[in-house]
Amino acid sequence: MNLLKLKKLANSGHFDDLAQIWPEALADDDTDRDELLRIVAQVRRLGADEHADKLLSSLLSLHEEEGGKRARLDACRDAAVVMPRSEMVRKELRTLYNTVHKDNEQVSELTGRLLADGEALDKAVPTLDRFLQLTPGRFFTDRGHLEPGMVLTVDGGRARLDVTFGGRSATLDRAAVDAVIILPEDHFPSMLLYKQEELKAMADQDPEAFVLSAVRATRDRMCSYKDLRKHHAAPGRGRLGQVVEDRASGAQGVQQAGAERRLPAHLPHAAPRAHLRAAPARAVRVAEGGGRQAALRAGLPG
Repeated sequence: MNLLKLKKLANSGHFDDLAQIWPEALADDDTDRDELLRIVAQVRRLGADEHADKLLSSLLSLHEEEGGKRARLDACRDAAVVMPRSEMVRKELRTLYNTVHKDNEQVSELTGRLLADGEALDKAVPTLDRFLQLTPGRFFTDRGHLEPGMVLTVDGGRARLDVTFGGRSATLDRAAVDAVIILPEDHFPSMLLYKQEELKAMADQDPEAFVLSAVRATRDRMCSYKDLRKHHAAPGRGRLGQVVEDRASGAQGVQQAGAERRLPAHLPHAAPRAHLRAAPARAVRVAEGGGRQAALRAGLPG
């Protein structure tokens, strides 16, 4: 489909002619759908809201046919960027968010508050996405605190989060939520601070995953055998402690004899000590006493 022809029809106000060839454009796999969305936005800018809604509806339906409700939601989120005041897009978003995120207990109140009439959708949608990610127990960080925070409760009706920063309670409003950095669910320093029992269980049940998680938590992927043994695998702490104690010789492939290195204070318990470079694959060998099989189980090169 010739996109230039579509754009000319839109810009010249020939909306009926545009509607006649629109299905052909949708059926053409080579047609850039982002460009089609921009054409819809142009029709709306020219004041033909009814024509724009019909074009957009067929475009969203195509996305849904190919990828279900989530694909329709993703396309509608894109539409919110180029048509931030469209009432059709607003209604679609309210319905689709509640359908796709039905397992989130706060989704109805959040959509009602953040997608309310008058809200600019290009600003509201990214904020809503953040609130839906920041469920109770989720980790995050911001510039005002040294330690990571954890969400305690979500107040969807007022678009607020009750959080903790290492035991200190705080409330984050919409502007503050927009500024935080959302951390992975298995963020190692955060788990050390808030979910130690889960880490202990991981160390006992899956030492490979534990060691990899510890190593990935550092900026330059450095973690010493000494640090693992001292702080994360103390004698008597289940399988990992026994593995590391029994397999001290496995660290020889990791250590650089005589090398004294400092690890950035990224992990708790950081203190002046010798730090030896340990890539993730080698860290697995430390945990499992060396050998290619341990590396392969972790999906790493042996």
